[in-house]
Amino acid sequence: VDDFSAPTTPVTINAGATLDTSAKAAYSLAGVATTIGVGPATAGFFNAGAGTLTLGNSLSLDFSSGSPAASYDLYDAGAVSGNFSSVTLTGLFSGSLSLGAGTWSGTFGGYDFSLAQSTGLLSIAVSSVPEPANLALVMGAACLGLLAWRKRRPASV
Repeated sequence: VDDFSAPTTPVTINAGATLDTSAKAAYSLAGVATTIGVGPATAGFFNAGAGTLTLGNSLSLDFSSGSPAASYDLYDAGAVSGNFSSVTLTGLFSGSLSLGAGTWSGTFGGYDFSLAQSTGLLSIAVSSVPEPANLALVMGAACLGLLAWRKRRPASV
């Protein structure tokens, strides 16, 4: 039995580092918490090669190294099975992503985060901010509505 195929202590992969288990036929993260560092240019990378990677337990994405880029490959495997029990952000961002249809997602600190569990692709985009003209249009409509409401209201004596 190769104990390294199923670790018993938490796994941490710092930003820019690679954990290479490609020589293994299978590797399981189901029994331990996993932390992957995410930096401005690169993230930690888990390379399972053609082997099977079993997900489970919790995944923490550590943004202590700086602001994020657009996307990162966090892991690669011939096959991926299982689900993380939770995905949380730490460092510059703090929060928990929600799982829906195989994708963990959430919005924190002005960024939209999306992690495709089957591929390990983490995508990060700046949250949409309304254009000033659209915001002015909505505020103007709200003011007109308020004026119409006040005109209809009977005067109190």
